[in-house]
Amino acid sequence: MYLRHTAETSAAEYRQSLHMPMSNDKNLVIMTAGLTRSEKNSLEILLPRRLQYDISIVERAGSDPDIILYCLDQADAQYNLQHIKDAHFRTPIICLSHNDTPHEGTAFVKRPIKVDQLVKAIDKALEDNPTIGKAPVIQPSAHKEIDAPHFHMGEKLIGKLLEARKISTSSNQNVLVEGIGFFLFRKDGNVYTNNKKNTIRSMCVPTLYSGSITTMVISENQVNKLLKKQNKPIYGYSTEALLWDVAGWCSRGALPKGLQTSKPLTITMWPNCTELANSLGAVAMSSIFAQGAISIADAAEAYDVPVSTLSVYITSCHATGILSTNHKGASSSKKKGGQRKGKTGILGKLARRLANRVFGK
Repeated sequence: MYLRHTAETSAAEYRQSLHMPMSNDKNLVIMTAGLTRSEKNSLEILLPRRLQYDISIVERAGSDPDIILYCLDQADAQYNLQHIKDAHFRTPIICLSHNDTPHEGTAFVKRPIKVDQLVKAIDKALEDNPTIGKAPVIQPSAHKEIDAPHFHMGEKLIGKLLEARKISTSSNQNVLVEGIGFFLFRKDGNVYTNNKKNTIRSMCVPTLYSGSITTMVISENQVNKLLKKQNKPIYGYSTEALLWDVAGWCSRGALPKGLQTSKPLTITMWPNCTELANSLGAVAMSSIFAQGAISIADAAEAYDVPVSTLSVYITSCHATGILSTNHKGASSSKKKGGQRKGKTGILGKLARRLANRVFGK
């Protein structure tokens, strides 16, 4: 059975004509990316009947959606998919494509979409994640009571790279990190590696033990020998851009130990957003934390941005040394009566407009 929908009949009218009973305690939020309007309208009609759920189909979600349907048949699909996986790392993703090109870590349904196959994939996601559709929806006012998970930076790739950067900066020497390919921190402020970006991203998941990693100061002669004997391409990055990306990949929505969602934070300077992959997202969140001290929980509520997304950003700021946590009598976004409101200055307006554009609010 293929998806069919007529322009003359809206999803709501079609549902009403069927007198479909809906269960108020079972709600499924499905975020779509790259689907046609016809496909989305048809899913809104057919999925509630087959799944016995109230279905909300959205382009973007303020809190994490229950399931993501992602079309691989669009420009920069693989690149954008990775950003979605980073932002919604706990959410099941079902990829849709006319080609047999499943993406690692996701389910796959071939287009044109057959409802039976899609329902089977969603049922499998519900079976693997039994709380989906049954857990209470988290309202923005509950953000402050929810803390992000934490991780130990020293046990991840970012910790090894920060240690090497510290040695290189303090000694003004070239520093080599080996054991995971290599990362060479040059005195000129750049980093060279024989690892592709996808390889570096995969290194950010496991715990790295000190015995498997070697960090050493090397001379210019040793640098030249190292680079000459390489039979693989060498990739160069600015130190800030590499540390920013690696910190975010290691975070995956968690915060470094010692940081809390309830504590006020600010940035001492803006990151060089032109060097970052998700430059517009970095500008949006920088405009929030550049206004003055605000906690992750308050920012999530005031600007309707997921806590996990803000946690990734704050981890990158922490790794690149632009995060400040020392605020005596820090200002808060809370108004009298306990209601929070985003700041209304120039940066506040910029933050809200960018958040609307980047996160679909």
